[in-house]
Amino acid sequence: MTRDTPIRTTARAALLAALCVAALCSLATVPVAATGGTAAGDGGIAIGGDAASAGDVASAETVEVNATGATAETGRTVDPGSGTDTESTENATIRIDGEERTGGWSEATYEDPAGDVVTLTLDLSERVDEDGPGDDSHSDDGADADDAGAGDDVPDHAYVQIGSAEAGFIDVLYLVDADDDGEVTVSVNTRTLGTSDSVSATNADLVYHSPGDEVRSAVHGRLPSGENGPTFVGADGEPLPGFDAYLAELGLIVSADTDRGIDQLARPIQPGTYPIAAGTSGEFRVLEAGSTSPGEAEPGTSAMAATEGDAGGTDEAAEAITEAAPLGRATIDLSRPGIEDVSIRAAPAGPADAAENRTALQESMGPRESVAAGDRLVIEAEATGIYGHLVAIEGDFASLEEGFSPNTLAELETRTGEGVRFAVEAESGPVLQGPGPSGSVDSPFEVLDLSEVDPETVAVYADEEAGELYVVVDTREVDAFDPGTGDGGRDFSASMDYESDPEEPFLFDREDRHIQTFYRGLLGGAGGDPGQPAFPYLDPGENATGETNFSVAPPHASFEAIGDEAGGGDGTGGGDAGEDGQGTLRLRSDRPVRVAGETNLAPGTEATLRVASGETASLSYVQLATVEVGTDGSFAGTFNLTEASPGDTAEVSFETEAEGAIATANATIVGPGAPTTAGTPRSDLPTFTEDPPSDLVEETPGFGVGAAIVGLVVSIAVAVGIRRHGGA
Repeated sequence: MTRDTPIRTTARAALLAALCVAALCSLATVPVAATGGTAAGDGGIAIGGDAASAGDVASAETVEVNATGATAETGRTVDPGSGTDTESTENATIRIDGEERTGGWSEATYEDPAGDVVTLTLDLSERVDEDGPGDDSHSDDGADADDAGAGDDVPDHAYVQIGSAEAGFIDVLYLVDADDDGEVTVSVNTRTLGTSDSVSATNADLVYHSPGDEVRSAVHGRLPSGENGPTFVGADGEPLPGFDAYLAELGLIVSADTDRGIDQLARPIQPGTYPIAAGTSGEFRVLEAGSTSPGEAEPGTSAMAATEGDAGGTDEAAEAITEAAPLGRATIDLSRPGIEDVSIRAAPAGPADAAENRTALQESMGPRESVAAGDRLVIEAEATGIYGHLVAIEGDFASLEEGFSPNTLAELETRTGEGVRFAVEAESGPVLQGPGPSGSVDSPFEVLDLSEVDPETVAVYADEEAGELYVVVDTREVDAFDPGTGDGGRDFSASMDYESDPEEPFLFDREDRHIQTFYRGLLGGAGGDPGQPAFPYLDPGENATGETNFSVAPPHASFEAIGDEAGGGDGTGGGDAGEDGQGTLRLRSDRPVRVAGETNLAPGTEATLRVASGETASLSYVQLATVEVGTDGSFAGTFNLTEASPGDTAEVSFETEAEGAIATANATIVGPGAPTTAGTPRSDLPTFTEDPPSDLVEETPGFGVGAAIVGLVVSIAVAVGIRRHGGA
């Protein structure tokens, strides 16, 4: 045996140990799967020991079910008892607890506040089969195989009945798919529905709106005649002479000889539910006659508005109900409108109507309690029940998206009986208005007369779906919003009110005091008097209001320190101020320096940060950074001052094109290691979160592959060294 045998044995042992360590460390980096789970590469996810394929997870969908009619928004039909789903035609609906299915209607229930605009969409290819009301039957192409042939025989028109005798109002519509897209969308102005807003009783433009398609109304116009004309059938099975006779037999008007469709209502359509039914035949049948006799008034029943329970046990009635609405039934649910809140927003300086539409306005504004003079003041009222009337005054449904004239809101206020008031009043400063009302102004403290301004000074936008009204003011054009030279500015309040009469509800004016007898307009007031306020949807003695306070102040800004990359202070408009009142910002020259601050300018305002060398600087320079004011009023810009020398002076300013320099502050250039703002945490230090990085979460703690390789190399080197030493 030679002398180096123990050394060689030791080397072999060390090498074997190193290989074992490397293998163990490599295994330690493999993710640990849950018991019974599958590896990620197997395309499964382990849940409670059972693996679900990746395909199953990817195909999961969120299905919204409406309790009334239960529309499956994703186009998947859901069995609420089993939790399973089956593929179905898009917009098909399901039946829950006996509720009727919608057929071609896009929703089972259309919900909107009374007085606003509700939009209905009807797919002409979706039909209900003849097994009974509420049972859909769909072919692969979305049309009923028996009634619509192979799917290419989709009708281009439909008849729709809105309302019922029980609801107190009925209108019949003739809809035409003029753009050949297979569906008709129509917006219904629930404030003008049932009224006449012109000297002619045939104007439907301010009641129904169907861009790209055609809509004709029995109440607000004339239905077609001839081949596509409707037929009306009485309870005795005999034909009726027309729509007015249909209303009379249902008990909605006294006589077809003296009354018309616009005589059904004493006040605007009220909160409640109104059935809608669609068919193609144009037959409207009375199942049970109503009565208008004093003390014996009783609404009748029509096949279009009937349900299975109204069949009276007769096969003939049941068949009439089924055949009346092959395109389906749905419901309009009108809620009671009101005022939730009034708040203040601000938008960058510009004309009041600078936003192309309400979407552009919403994207440009942000919350503020104090608005900088020169910016756009935005008063947001969360209010419902007024948009239908605003559309009627403006004369265009497009105004819901594009905005209203300020005179439109002023006109709504001057229609006293409507009971709507909007006001912006001064809480401090001089009184600008004289005594007594003027236009839409009824208080000497009001600072906005909407009847006297143009859209560049005051603009009105609406988000009808969200129930939000925006009144935008260019503060540069209204003298009352000039804060003067003081720093505090002026205080104001903005309010919106719905007023009712203590005793009388709103009724249409039908006494020929202010309008012709023929003209059944939409105006009215308490007890029918247009001079007495009574919001149409509030009970007597009930009011709604929203109010907020705000101020308009001169534009101002302040600088602040961020980490040790910038010194800071509170430089204010027109003056120098800095750290600890010394009037100096300390700016580092050895790294990019970030200058930040806050301002009362509107979010989105574009401004310029300017750093210019001082008189004692060894190098003359001016650096500019374009910044945008954030939602919280903050701004920040980065500068490279590496060419400046420590000890040099500089001036920092925050400027806008309209106002010039809003804030300035002196600055001193400091070198490496120089102190900046005391107590400010360093921003270049690493930060840690409570949650470890995801790559660590996925691995079991261990040395890792790198450590294993290093260990192997070191072990081999040691073994080789030992062997050489032994052989020396």
